Amino acid sequence: TYLTHVLEMNSHQIGKAFLCVFVAGIPGSKLGGWVGVTINPLRSALLCLIVFMANTTLAAVFMKSPETSAWVIYVFCAMWGVCLGWLHPTHAALYCTIIPRGQESELMGLYIFSGALLAWLPPFFFTLLNELGASMSIGLASLNVFFAGGFVFLLCIGDYWDAVGFALVRGREDDVDYAVNCHVGSKNNEKKSLWLGGVQHLPEIT
Repeated sequence: TYLTHVLEMNSHQIGKAFLCVFVAGIPGSKLGGWVGVTINPLRSALLCLIVFMANTTLAAVFMKSPETSAWVIYVFCAMWGVCLGWLHPTHAALYCTIIPRGQESELMGLYIFSGALLAWLPPFFFTLLNELGASMSIGLASLNVFFAGGFVFLLCIGDYWDAVGFALVRGREDDVDYAVNCHVGSKNNEKKSLWLGGVQHLPEIT
């Protein structure tokens, strides 16, 4: 809708824009993997959301009319592709690493269900603003509401390695002392070493 009514792009140009998104998702996925390993998946997801919001805001500012240069549109589309390729695997990796042991199936089901259930909200919000007479540029920028919401909820996780450790030992009485020792008075690198070093000592799930 935005590409057709605001930028007046034809089907050939729209196809190239989507191609930019899909192709840019490949290096985006590789970038997400590298950043996640370097600074941990939680910080990687937060950083990606910041880039996503910045790109969407700038797109709403600069892509306002058919006079917008084609290369500008494709650059923004490519950045969206990088962010999508970065964000989705990072979210999945983050979620999988903080799931409490023994609850993998139910919580992954909840993850998939929630994604499918809420997928209609952004386009609905955009359509609602459009029907109320708001500029489509404002509708595009309004997508940042959802990115900002995700950012806030990710911040609620707190320290990533604390969350990983809690997930590993939750509900296991024989690991309570181990969890406490890792949590109290330790720095991030120390937590990481303690958690990862202790995984091999956790009892098998029966």
